[in-house]
Amino acid sequence: MIASAIVCWIFLIAPTIAASGQAGAITLTLAVAYPVADLMLFFALIELLFRSFKHDSSRPIILLAASICLMIVTDFLFLSQSLKGKFVAGGVDTGWIASYVLME
Repeated sequence: MIASAIVCWIFLIAPTIAASGQAGAITLTLAVAYPVADLMLFFALIELLFRSFKHDSSRPIILLAASICLMIVTDFLFLSQSLKGKFVAGGVDTGWIASYVLME
């Protein structure tokens, strides 16, 4: 878990803080909230996967885990494209849609 927090800090949180350095406190807080929320979602996913396979019906848990993984990857792609200034609407949106479809 510490390694994933360090990777998230190096690739997402620190560049977001650097890019939003001149912005206000609210803007900076909101910009950093998404990578931090993804990190908490990843920790919850790890906890879910280690605790849930004791039951016979694991298909809903696997779908939920796949949905969370897809959402984290999509958020990572969105933030990295936004930081580089290369984000185009419609590119990563399908990842979020597919993630929500897997949750249903």
